[in-house]
This record gives sequence, structure tokens and C-alpha cells, in this order.
Amino acid sequence: MSEALQQFVSIPVPSQFAPQIYAYLAELTGAAGPQRAQDDRQDGPMSERWTVEDFRRLIADQRDSVQVTVAVLDILAEQPRERVSYTHLAEKLGLERSRLQGALSGFSRVLRSGYDGLVWPMTWVETLTGEPGLKKEYFYTVTETVAERWREARSK
Repeated sequence: MSEALQQFVSIPVPSQFAPQIYAYLAELTGAAGPQRAQDDRQDGPMSERWTVEDFRRLIADQRDSVQVTVAVLDILAEQPRERVSYTHLAEKLGLERSRLQGALSGFSRVLRSGYDGLVWPMTWVETLTGEPGLKKEYFYTVTETVAERWREARSK
């Protein structure tokens, strides 16, 4: 079915399942999403394909979803290789979890439309959490290489 003919419906789901639903929809539509952590790859994580110039272009992109992602990268680059929970990111950014999820989903669409096949510059894992009301949660991280390039891009 062509995009012009697609019809959308609202389906209420419990909020704790929203991230999984978004991930499933991204999988169904072929949307680029975060790369699962793959530190054992011989050529290094695909997230390290981002250059300083790529990051500068990202920082200059004023779309809301991109600017939220820029703020997420600022947080992650402060502590490379350390996992930061989705809940912590939302709290630190002063965003509702659903707003953060929407921005990250939007960022996936931005990557598809203009970043020459790059994957997310951060990786993620889903793991058990002690957060009230959650059994599992996503934790995000960047490699030291990504953090260094990010800091360099931010310095100018």
C-alpha cells in the first residue's frame, strides 16, 4: 500500500509497552533505529562511523527530534561506556517518557531521510530494572570514540 493511501488508527496500549510497540513498528516499516550494542565486532561498532563533521551537521539540524537527540548525546558523552537508563534521560531532559520516545522515533526517520545510511550514534540494551512500575528498561551508551568525536563537534 502506498504511503498516500495508508490509514492510521489509534490503539490504546499500556504505557509500559509503548517502547516495545514503537520498536515493533520501526521493524515493520524498516525504520532505522538504535543499534544494539555490538562491541565484539571486528570493525568496531557501526555507531563509530559517525565523523566529527556528521555530528556538526546533526547539531545544526533544528528539527525537534534531532535537538532532543543532541541533548541525549550531550548526557551520554559525559560518561562514555556507562549505561544510562531511559528514565534517567527523560528526567534529566525534563521530558515525559512518551515525548522522549516520540523524539527518538522521529530521529530514526531523520536518519533514514538524510544521513547516508548511518545508524544511531548510541547503542542500547534492554535489561531488568528496579524502576517502580517497570520490569525492563532501555539503557543507552556511547563508545569512547563516539564521545570524543561528539565533544570535538560540540567544541566549535
